[in-house]
Amino acid sequence: MLLNKFQPQHQKGILLLSGMIIGVVAFLIAVIIGYHLAKKDNVSLLEKEDDISSQNKYSAKYYEENTSKKRYNHSSYKNNNYYSFKSFNPNTISKEELIRFGLSEKQANNIIHYRQAGGTFRRVEDLKKLYCMSDYLYSRMSPYVVINQKQLSLNKQSIQNNHQTLIDNHTSTTHIIDLNSADTIDLQTINGVGPKYSSRIYKYGKKLGGYVSVEQLREVWGMTEELYNKIKKQVTIRPFITRKVNINSMNIKVLTSHPYIDYYLAKEIIMSHKSEGDYKKIDDIKRIHILDDNTFNKIKPYLAVK
Repeated sequence: MLLNKFQPQHQKGILLLSGMIIGVVAFLIAVIIGYHLAKKDNVSLLEKEDDISSQNKYSAKYYEENTSKKRYNHSSYKNNNYYSFKSFNPNTISKEELIRFGLSEKQANNIIHYRQAGGTFRRVEDLKKLYCMSDYLYSRMSPYVVINQKQLSLNKQSIQNNHQTLIDNHTSTTHIIDLNSADTIDLQTINGVGPKYSSRIYKYGKKLGGYVSVEQLREVWGMTEELYNKIKKQVTIRPFITRKVNINSMNIKVLTSHPYIDYYLAKEIIMSHKSEGDYKKIDDIKRIHILDDNTFNKIKPYLAVK
């Protein structure tokens, strides 16, 4: 090698110098690289700061503009000239008058539609039921509301009278149904009677042996007083011969099949017949001690002695 040509003391000097040169070069390279990296970081940092500053500037401007706008709207909303009310009745006021007061078309429609749907303002607080009614609008509107209670009472009575007139007119023009000749289809033509009740009325009539009184409808299973009062004027009992039970020949099973005769009464009827002989007339069963006058009057139309 080239280094071997030099004396040992010269070789050490050359190696030391080479090391120093390499060290200096490495240091310069490191400084250069570090400078470029630092410059790049500084540029990025400055760009970020510019972006943040720009965003902050925009946000501040947006906040200032919107806050100013809100303050303006709030001020306008609270302005005493925003609404201009006069005394009015919410049950009779027109949409046009409400709009002249300062209400929007939507707010005015809300009040009108409430009335058209059957709503009535009976007191000032009823205004709070409206969807359009804010606390502020209510506070401005309520002092001017005038509700005529006397007129409300007259209107209510008029509505009730009209309703009753409609019921009376309907009843007077409704076809009257004979309970003993009608089938389930006929019975369904009675106002208030559907398939369920028509079937019950029909079956109970057959079980009785025929209706002798409209009031017997009260005994139909599930019959309410309200429904009975509704249908009693729509039915009648035409002359009719009931299906009768011969108390001189019937057994206990046949007797108890009638709705008015329970097992104990049927047993007493048979026992009295065995001990006293045939019943000559219907009134003869009054000798049975457990038979009260009310039950006797109910079953009498359905009994026979021949």
